[in-house]
Amino acid sequence: MGKKEFSYNVGDLDEGRAALLLAMTSTIEEEERFKEYLRNELGYRCCAVEVGGTVSVLSNGKILKSTITAALREKVIEEDRKHLHAVIHATLEAQNGVVYNIPTANASLALKIAVTRGDKWICVGIFGNSAYSILTEHHRAGLGIMHY
Repeated sequence: MGKKEFSYNVGDLDEGRAALLLAMTSTIEEEERFKEYLRNELGYRCCAVEVGGTVSVLSNGKILKSTITAALREKVIEEDRKHLHAVIHATLEAQNGVVYNIPTANASLALKIAVTRGDKWICVGIFGNSAYSILTEHHRAGLGIMHY
């Protein structure tokens, strides 16, 4: 029995769903096409960045720094305290979903972080893999949303 195709009509996505779906793209081509759709069809500002490392390194500021840097570089946010405040809180909320209940600080994470911004909301979606060993690798996801 062959694989059945699955199609998902993204329709009119809110910023939160858009951030998580962007974080879940698996190739640069897919990421670029989806960002183009979000920008041109829905009017969102968006970016994505990949980070990796141990839980202790990522939880100690690397996720937050990478997210802010990408959002500023791609002009998703401006150097404005309201934008920075919103992206910081959304990132920390999403990070909590990803690193929650990992039993060791030495576990490795490979993550893609996406930021979307609409008229009122900044959203951060994080998706990736965590593992203490190759035998325990599995997906993790987090979403953070903040009004600005």
